[in-house]
Amino acid sequence: MTKKFPFGWRTTKTLIAVYLCFIISILRGEGIVFYSAIAAILVMQKNVSDAKRVALNRVLGTFIGGFYAAIAVLLFNDWGLEYFGYLHYLIITLFILCVIYTNVFFKIPGSVYISCVVFLSISVAHGADANPLLFSFHRVLDTLIGIGVSLGVNLILPGNTKEK
Repeated sequence: MTKKFPFGWRTTKTLIAVYLCFIISILRGEGIVFYSAIAAILVMQKNVSDAKRVALNRVLGTFIGGFYAAIAVLLFNDWGLEYFGYLHYLIITLFILCVIYTNVFFKIPGSVYISCVVFLSISVAHGADANPLLFSFHRVLDTLIGIGVSLGVNLILPGNTKEK
């Protein structure tokens, strides 16, 4: 009698991808591994073609959200705008419109949610940091690392026949 693992192949691949993100983070010595690990988890799919589709949406969405967040943070700092006030939040809300519209304009609606998440994580959660543009760079890079690791693991260890 063969013993069956308590979890599936996709779970195994996800665990490998997350661990590799942790190792890369240690080797890099900077960035926030949380974003790499989350990206690796979200991109991991049951097969390579689904993973590529999800990865493309995440890459495009990450760049769009990161782009608008960098613009917003530069404007806030240039204008000397008070963070976390009514005007700050109004401008953030209007930027969300730009983020969504850009995705719709380029016909990539599958990346709207991640564009908004990246934009908000930079412009709201870290906009008032000492160096928000550096955070923005690392936020985008960390996400791209997680996407690349997840795709790599999915290519090297493709799903089994039951997962098609």
